[in-house]
Amino acid sequence: MIGNILKGRYEIIEELGTGGMGIVYLAYCSYLKRRVAIKVLLQDNQGKEETLLQEAKAAARLSHGNIVQIYDIFEEGNKTYIVMEYVRGKSLRQLISNQEGTPFTEQRALQLAMKLSSALHQAHLNGVIHRDIKPDNILIDQDGEPKITDFGIARVSNDTTIVHTDEILGSLRYSSPEQLRGSIIDERADIFSLGVVLFEMLTGTMPFPDDSPVTAAFKKLKQTIPKVSTINPEVSLQAEAIVAKATALDPKERFRNMSEFYYALSQALDSPKTYYKKSAIAAKKSSKPNKIIHEVYKNEKDPQGSSGTFLILIGLLLALVTVVLLGVPLLKGEAAQKDVEVPSFENILLKDAQILLDKNKLIGIVNEAAFSPAPKGTIIKQDPLAGDIVDIGTTIYFTVSKGEEIVIVPSLLGLSFEEAKALLDERDLMIGTVKRDNDKTIEKGLIMAQEIPADTEVAPATEINITLSNGPKEEEVTVPYMIGFPLSVAVERAQLAGIKINNSVEEIHNEASIGNVVAQSVSEGTKVKKDFVVTITISKGPVEEPEEEPVEVPREVDYTFVVDPTTFSAVDGVAIEIYYLRAVITVEGEERDLFSEYHEVTEGLVTTTYPVPLGSDYKLYMDALGRTFQIGAGTIQ
Repeated sequence: MIGNILKGRYEIIEELGTGGMGIVYLAYCSYLKRRVAIKVLLQDNQGKEETLLQEAKAAARLSHGNIVQIYDIFEEGNKTYIVMEYVRGKSLRQLISNQEGTPFTEQRALQLAMKLSSALHQAHLNGVIHRDIKPDNILIDQDGEPKITDFGIARVSNDTTIVHTDEILGSLRYSSPEQLRGSIIDERADIFSLGVVLFEMLTGTMPFPDDSPVTAAFKKLKQTIPKVSTINPEVSLQAEAIVAKATALDPKERFRNMSEFYYALSQALDSPKTYYKKSAIAAKKSSKPNKIIHEVYKNEKDPQGSSGTFLILIGLLLALVTVVLLGVPLLKGEAAQKDVEVPSFENILLKDAQILLDKNKLIGIVNEAAFSPAPKGTIIKQDPLAGDIVDIGTTIYFTVSKGEEIVIVPSLLGLSFEEAKALLDERDLMIGTVKRDNDKTIEKGLIMAQEIPADTEVAPATEINITLSNGPKEEEVTVPYMIGFPLSVAVERAQLAGIKINNSVEEIHNEASIGNVVAQSVSEGTKVKKDFVVTITISKGPVEEPEEEPVEVPREVDYTFVVDPTTFSAVDGVAIEIYYLRAVITVEGEERDLFSEYHEVTEGLVTTTYPVPLGSDYKLYMDALGRTFQIGAGTIQ
């Protein structure tokens, strides 16, 4: 297995260890340039891939700084692999073993338990019960940060979550009584297991250590675990009460949830302690209460927060060493009341602070880790402050830099601009420049590329440049010449060129032959997009002029008009001497003058003949003395 490259990117470096379900290897991810841990099923467990996948799915949906992060899940060569965060450090089991029976300081044990209860509370909120909490499944990284791993037997909690009697899972020494009985379990099973882990940290030993795991398990079904003070009398009554409540045989008597457990731990750290009897070290210390210890933990206690929000109350290995070095002279009664001026620890690496702590007989504990521009592991804040006068043996609480804050870039491929912006806003990232390009497979308007690949670690507020798809590239074609060709030929030429003819073909009269193209809406040689629609006009042939029907001209006849002037010899008593005789005829509705003649009254009877269209109407007028009189009318017969 060593040297193999999985999925084309994970090179196996070495074997880290073997668990109940599989082997864990150290690997290097060439894609993201980082070390990872990879878990694969043991040969004996082939066929249980579903269980391994359940572990991955249960842990992958949890986001907490004290839970080992799952990066990837894949299958290769009929095996299932889980890629997860590589934690540099040791398991809690190894640290307890290194103590060789010496318990952790109460403060350190409670601080670790707070971090673990915070992580498990987050898991429970997501419906996941771990069911196998034990020191072997708790890793302590180089910064003293605890991380829960191995969700191999985790289950999604519901009313039917049950461990069958023929399949008792979890470690017997840490399993709750209800797990051992095969009863329905809930988050209180994890509370019991964490209570046993806290017992071990406070006492340096497991409950019923002289019994076999099976015997110890059966004892837990009937009797409570021993009181912490019977093994370590220097543990406060508050801490002992927490362990007792967490490990009650009846789940109803335990803390109702991890939030209550967390709060009880924080209160025990905040409040003054009471003991069965004072320890030798406590008796030697000044009776003056150390307010710093009781005030430093008044931070936000939100069990649902991330690891950056919760107190990072990790007892350092250097703190343990300091307790041992300082405990001996104090027990001998050396300078019980001696004060010391607190030196400045700021901008000093945590590993280098030990020299100053030893020199001034002080204890150092990491109270918080925060993102900052300072190198990782650098002390950026201390309490008490430099220059304060404190008792020898006082604890100095450090805020340590976790280095620059990092954000994991999500995958934006296939998202719209709005979806990508919303996702980046959640991660405290931003969209940078936006380019556009054609793509045959990505729908128009969706992201087809991002400049910084997914899963890359970047600083907050980093801009991610993206490329939006314009869809497939539209091909350009040239409009052919179609004028003068028959319609069928024009359509064929259009198809060959890659354009379309409008179904609505226009027709006009033209001298060209009927059916020939006489005009096109886009000129020959014009570049257009493929399948562009062109409208053409075809000829209906020349206009046919109608034949003129012969006009029937009315026949004319000579018609004689007779006028007797004696009938109008006077007008209003004035004698008429001269007059004009005038005739108007109407032909096909149109009037026209036929004649106008000058006469004297003395001429007597007037007879005048003119050619007149047969059937036309006529009117006779006499104009005299400036006036007009109609003197006759009729139709030409």
